[in-house]
Amino acid sequence: MTYVSEILAQMTDVFRPQQKAILALLSALMCFSGRARMHNLSRYGAGSPKRLRRWASQEFGYLNFNLRLLDKHQVIINDPQPMVDKPKRLNQAILIDATFLRKSERNSEGLGWFHNGSSRSTQKLERGLEMTLIATVNMDEHSAYALSAHQSFDQRALELACDQLSKQSDRLQEISKYVVADGYYARERFVSTTLENGFELVTLLRRDATLRYLHEGD
Repeated sequence: MTYVSEILAQMTDVFRPQQKAILALLSALMCFSGRARMHNLSRYGAGSPKRLRRWASQEFGYLNFNLRLLDKHQVIINDPQPMVDKPKRLNQAILIDATFLRKSERNSEGLGWFHNGSSRSTQKLERGLEMTLIATVNMDEHSAYALSAHQSFDQRALELACDQLSKQSDRLQEISKYVVADGYYARERFVSTTLENGFELVTLLRRDATLRYLHEGD
């Protein structure tokens, strides 16, 4: 975990107590199998459940951490210079999608009814948790790497995706200006948000799309 300690030391907004807590948590997750609950992780040297819950409620820059980590190992090119100066970044892209997690507990924060694409039911609605994941892909390696995940509380997946792209646009554009998403995101609000923040969207045309304007140009 030496390289993780080096990355945490570079993050000036993360103080030493939080660095120790994150390092202990990641160390436990690397050797843990099963349900990653606070009580289970505490048995692998991550500290007491109370300590884990306290630090889990604190804000941490996972996007910044993961970008530094991937750049250190030269998995991706992370550079604030213009895209034309770094043609190799054309082999990178930003991915965004929502995922569903089944939960049987009654007191889980954010518990609600969400769309589950893998469900065999015709309605596709199940009770559980929903999260929106932002990742990057290296097309030379045919590999994707998670950058940050955000749970749906008061916002649905589409609104949450628009909000996160707007807030993190500067950092994400250091990787790529191309955003890849499935047909669920091919809606006016998401398309407008990506364009307003300097991205270009690659997606599918929805079956219920209403084509009102013919495109003139390339």
